[in-house]
Amino acid sequence: MRKFLVLTIVLVMIGCARNTTTIFVTGTVNPWNHIDIQLVSTPMVSTVSGNVNGNPLDVNFDGWNVMLTSDIQISAGATYNINITTDEGTGSVSVIVPGNFDITSPPNDTVLSANNDVTLQWESSVNANWYKVTIHHTSNNIDDTTYTLGDTNTLVIPGRMLSDTNDIIFINVFAENGPSQIPGGEGNITGDIKGFINAEYVANTAHFQVR
Repeated sequence: MRKFLVLTIVLVMIGCARNTTTIFVTGTVNPWNHIDIQLVSTPMVSTVSGNVNGNPLDVNFDGWNVMLTSDIQISAGATYNINITTDEGTGSVSVIVPGNFDITSPPNDTVLSANNDVTLQWESSVNANWYKVTIHHTSNNIDDTTYTLGDTNTLVIPGRMLSDTNDIIFINVFAENGPSQIPGGEGNITGDIKGFINAEYVANTAHFQVR
């Protein structure tokens, strides 16, 4: 199966006396299908090129967005050096895809007691700087939740999120390499282009019934 690399570039025009253009990029590298770069806003640049580990990226202008794609293989534990060049400047970043890991507790398919706190635990992932946990509920009575965590292997899920005895929950834990993409955070792209590109690996989805 081919793995796809997808980059979408954010171009943000800063109105200042010298008419400078700031290009801002956010995105994620993962081993199962692609690199995804999300945009904020964009004044269009006229030329864009890029490469990952020396392999050229295909460029597609999509409205105000620019997408760079590749069918390069993405693997856990591998390093990816990404370079982007535009007529307004350049940027580069190096990220390492975190290693394989799994959710360890509770065991998959466990029946959880309604309204009781549950401690979710997972293995450490090599090269992970932080973790993200997403919880999806089949019940319409409880909202889905995403937790952005530090370098930890534990999350306590509050009992209020397990209040519907007809609910089935699906949990994904993502290991992240690179800085957390939060407002005002320090990006990891160097050069004229600024922003965040993270590498991530996701553990196998765990699902639980609530009774």
